[in-house]
Amino acid sequence: MLKNSGASRQSKGLLAELVVSQKMIESGHSLLGHRLKTPFAELDLVFRSPIATVIVLEVKFCSYKNWDVESLISQSQRARLKRACGYLEQEVRQVELLLAVIDSLGEMVCIPDL
Repeated sequence: MLKNSGASRQSKGLLAELVVSQKMIESGHSLLGHRLKTPFAELDLVFRSPIATVIVLEVKFCSYKNWDVESLISQSQRARLKRACGYLEQEVRQVELLLAVIDSLGEMVCIPDL
């Protein structure tokens, strides 16, 4: 799906965000924000779950199968995202941070508790 598109890294990232958005909406989540800017980090996607939890998704495209979380997201980026989620928690009760990885076939894997 994304592998042979010849797209730039940035456009693959945007396409991966669109794929994740579609999958989340199909599963009953409501999109609250896309590339939402906070004082600490830009949040790729923000959703409200069917049970009213706010879910923040950091989206990564990965064309290879043998990836690990550390290869996709640095400790400093993880810390910025956690601070941004803390910022959101001032407004809403419960915020969950997930890493959503999209492969070249459009398959999604979500990793909780970054």
